[in-house]
Amino acid sequence: MIFLGIDTSCDDTSIAVLRDRQVLANIISSQDDTHKEYGGVVPILAKREHEKNFPIVLDNALHTAGVTPAEIDHIAVTIGPGLAPSLEVGVEQAQRLAAEWKKPLEPIHHMEGHLLSALATDNTGNGGPDPDTVTFPALGILASGGHTEMVLIRAWGKYEIIGETVDDALGEAYDKVARMLGLGFPGGGKLAGLAEQGNPNQYDLPIAMRQSGDYNVSYSGIKTATLRLVRELTNNGQKELTPVEMQDVAASFQRAALQTLLQKVKKFSPPSQ
Repeated sequence: MIFLGIDTSCDDTSIAVLRDRQVLANIISSQDDTHKEYGGVVPILAKREHEKNFPIVLDNALHTAGVTPAEIDHIAVTIGPGLAPSLEVGVEQAQRLAAEWKKPLEPIHHMEGHLLSALATDNTGNGGPDPDTVTFPALGILASGGHTEMVLIRAWGKYEIIGETVDDALGEAYDKVARMLGLGFPGGGKLAGLAEQGNPNQYDLPIAMRQSGDYNVSYSGIKTATLRLVRELTNNGQKELTPVEMQDVAASFQRAALQTLLQKVKKFSPPSQ
């Protein structure tokens, strides 16, 4: 089976072509340059860019995969959660293609799509495990700009959220700390790259909710502690952070942020079926 997958849930126009689990093409058009001057995604601008970029990305995906519309068996599209104006573009385009190409249309939950993407393989067949080999119950971890969740997977299609952030998502915290360090938007990836060069033990930032007794996590405290640290190191903005201080702050934040999540993963005990 050959699938066309469409995602316009935020600011990237993304279209993939798969043969079963094998990714034949995965084309992404970024809107970073459009939104960076605003320090975040502007929904109306995101919608406009999706409308402009969609036909270009679609043609590129089909060409890269080496398939024609006639060879597509199913069209899948993200229906949420996400930015409503952005989602609207993907859904409308998917409905149009399904009607024109006379193909069945599959609505996809955004977070289930993230979860199951771990099963995909690259165009050489290497990658995720065969779904039939996964032992249940299993644990899924979803960490993105808008979500941080621990998901109990009892079977494919049977999920239970057993833990989640009580405030900021992990990716959101990365972007906010990146903004503190003047890394721009989106800064999460830049922050992670900077962290690789620093000493993760240089600054003692808090690992949240150690004793909560559940699988929930929190990132507002780490974010606030990092802000206090930056103010202390810069004498409340009177001087700039040195390159080494930037690297060490990033690394120390990343250590605390990841350990906050990993401590809950390590305590996970799968229930009986």
